[in-house]
Amino acid sequence: MEDRQHPNNRSEIIYFTKARTALKYGLQSLGFQKNESILIPDFLCDSVISSIEESTLEFTVYETADDMSPIWASVELNICKNTKALLMVHYFGQPQNINVFRQFSKKHNLLLVEDNAHGHGGTYQNRMLGTFGDIGISSPRKFNECGGLLYLNNNYDKTLLPQLDYETLEKKPIWYKVLLNKYPTLKHQLKLLLRKRYKYENPRAFRAKPEEEFYLPKSNIQRLESLDWNHIANQRRER
Repeated sequence: MEDRQHPNNRSEIIYFTKARTALKYGLQSLGFQKNESILIPDFLCDSVISSIEESTLEFTVYETADDMSPIWASVELNICKNTKALLMVHYFGQPQNINVFRQFSKKHNLLLVEDNAHGHGGTYQNRMLGTFGDIGISSPRKFNECGGLLYLNNNYDKTLLPQLDYETLEKKPIWYKVLLNKYPTLKHQLKLLLRKRYKYENPRAFRAKPEEEFYLPKSNIQRLESLDWNHIANQRRER
């Protein structure tokens, strides 16, 4: 297991191969009890819900506005005695109003879980996204074919973290994927041409298949850390 001090010197970063694995074990590191629940937004990736369910947490859905910010009246309405955490999602790498989330969580004595899967390398008020919640995740895999980071920003018990192997075959960047990521318009046009259209009316069309869980090998971590993530994050936000 690779863990290091993260850029804000609060706690540690744990490197997994995928962010969904990072979220699953991040939730488990917080030590939730049976029947406790987390508040989640109504626009959410299925992988997040799977990670929550595998962590034995219940969940309650709150409404979001057209700009993907929470409708706070809905969040407050869905709090009950078993509610122990609130999920904050930085959609497409665009930061939420983090200060409001933190104030709300503090007021209601909730743990804050920060999903920054789409915004690795992004910042808010000169601080890395993913490092504001009690735990946070990000997914450099979306830009570099590997990596899911877990930011442990609260006290945690290392014995609650899993005993996983490292990925036996270290992934090297595939040249054509690296090239296409530099030209998103071309990449999109090729997808339209080559991929069969999803059945959007089918809510299970996007379900990810269960996969093995691994920590990320050190060589892959070094490759991730060598990239200019500030530049990548700014490009992503502009797009």
